[in-house]
Amino acid sequence: MLNLPQRVAGGGQEIQYVYDATGAKLAKTGSGGTEYYAGAMVYDETDLSYLMHDEGMVRIGHSGEARSYTYFYHLKDHLGNTRVEFQANPDNSYQVTQRQSYYPFGLCFEVAPAGENEYLYNGKELQKDLIAGRSLGWYDYGARFYDAALGRWHVQDPLAEKRINITPYNYVSNNPVLRIDLDGRLDGDYYDKELNKIGTDGIDDGKRYLVKDKGDQEHIKCNDAKGDVTYREELYTDVVTLPDDQLIIAMSDATDASNSPSIEANDAKGGFHEEGGTYGIDGSGNTMVVPSKPGQAGTFESGSVSVNNFDAADPSAVTSDYVMSGTYHVHPSGTQGNRYWKQRPTGTDKRNARVLARTPKSFTNGRVINGNHYVIGANNDRMIGGNRVYIYNSRNGSVASVPRDKLFNLVGK
Repeated sequence: MLNLPQRVAGGGQEIQYVYDATGAKLAKTGSGGTEYYAGAMVYDETDLSYLMHDEGMVRIGHSGEARSYTYFYHLKDHLGNTRVEFQANPDNSYQVTQRQSYYPFGLCFEVAPAGENEYLYNGKELQKDLIAGRSLGWYDYGARFYDAALGRWHVQDPLAEKRINITPYNYVSNNPVLRIDLDGRLDGDYYDKELNKIGTDGIDDGKRYLVKDKGDQEHIKCNDAKGDVTYREELYTDVVTLPDDQLIIAMSDATDASNSPSIEANDAKGGFHEEGGTYGIDGSGNTMVVPSKPGQAGTFESGSVSVNNFDAADPSAVTSDYVMSGTYHVHPSGTQGNRYWKQRPTGTDKRNARVLARTPKSFTNGRVINGNHYVIGANNDRMIGGNRVYIYNSRNGSVASVPRDKLFNLVGK
């Protein structure tokens, strides 16, 4: 289902891999023995072998019950390729333990001294275990394995149908000098306020960014017309990170639920109650969305509707390692004569965002929330602010709004 190699064999030798349900590598067994992966920590068959950090790695030596720690630092180029590794000594001196150069698509040359570091091209782990007496030579990018000798992946892009104009085995659209790939998925895209795609940042992380400044938009469009990417550092203004597919799907589901009759919400017709929830990341850094119970139906005579975003529909889904980033909720679509529910964020919505950003709460696991919040206008009438998704936060108040239907249709693209 994950389309990742479980067994690579040849010449009487083999390498076996074990993954969790998300595709994260848990173990590798090959000519070098067995290694176990737990986030930044890597274990051999007996104990902790090394751990990775942002600037390099720490190798752990063992002598009986005693442990020693040797710190290595990696100097990288603009593509994240490790070019030099050096060891920090206790007397504040250092020694170079590895120098590395690469052909454009990542094949190594000039390894002198060789060193033990295997995190090389784009900072990815090179699979050096032997197959038929030779190093496998593939890089592990997470979603796929990459063969630098071919400049191609060994499996198709999981979103290949979204780019039918190029081979599903391509690496960074055949432009390794300007582009990098973080995990083997699609690259990050830039959009204007109406969610028209205007270019890419050349970093294959699948993220989407809203560019509000017209000058920056024109710069990105100009680069895109020439086949060039636009790095974030080139832009004069900050971009707005758009929600990922998992959060968009949750927003779409909440909108459908708000528009539908609900016994739990006492909404006989639909369109008179709010739905919502929270989003954030779990302990592995993956997006996590927790829908809430529906709010109770309101009337225009009572003047308001609301939902408690923190009252999870399934409390068991809220794990102890859940780090909340923000909230989302629907402003209903119901009307009565010329009356309608406000579609844009209310003053209360914005005040709540400011409170959550400065005051830890028990229902936020004792943390403040500084991420973006989203209000979905479920009414389709643009004249009253409907059919939009509004983005706001504690720092800037209202940040942007985008077309609701077009945002929902970005899923999988």
